Amino acid sequence: MPNPLNFAKKLLSPVNIQSIEFLKKFEKKHKIVVYIPENSVTEVIHAMSSAGAGRIGDYTVCSFRVKGKGTFKGGKNTKPVIGTKGKFEIVEEVRLEMVCNKENLQDALDKMLDVHPYEEPAYEIYDIITGSTKAGKNLVKINLKNSVSFIEILNKLNKKIEISLLHSAELKKRFKTVMIDISDNANKYYPVDNVEGILKLTKSVNGEFNISF
Repeated sequence: MPNPLNFAKKLLSPVNIQSIEFLKKFEKKHKIVVYIPENSVTEVIHAMSSAGAGRIGDYTVCSFRVKGKGTFKGGKNTKPVIGTKGKFEIVEEVRLEMVCNKENLQDALDKMLDVHPYEEPAYEIYDIITGSTKAGKNLVKINLKNSVSFIEILNKLNKKIEISLLHSAELKKRFKTVMIDISDNANKYYPVDNVEGILKLTKSVNGEFNISF
């Protein structure tokens, strides 16, 4: 399937298409935040980047940093890199932030911990939504002149689908907007204002289509 537009024209009558809009892509990712002495920041950045963190579009080694002060007091069995155990310390540190895909998260954390100088590095992981700056080629929203029913779409997708398992009210539901996504990305995310009241056809990682509305 070369693009969602060709698929849309096969699924929907071309003469019934009122407008076509290619949408920006949004994804679920993670943000790793770690606190580091300034002289170790570069090493940590490159270690995490080697595991896939810090990638934004075609750019790699992307990060954000801000200086601040960290505090700690090491117990009797500690060996602090900075300061003295048993003493309250205030040290200059850098808060480092890098984005990371779910599949690279564990490796990026392992690489960070391997090179971080502290015995007990302080780090945090946040779930985030990120988006591209340009509309993608694999995500399209089709506005129709006349509404189509759910059962019409099902029959065009696969006439062998067992529709008796579905409620008749669902089969009769009609839509004037259809969104088709062939991005084949398990981490994709759709903002609410783009999908509410829309019939959504999304390609799963195994190549099949999921239908929702």
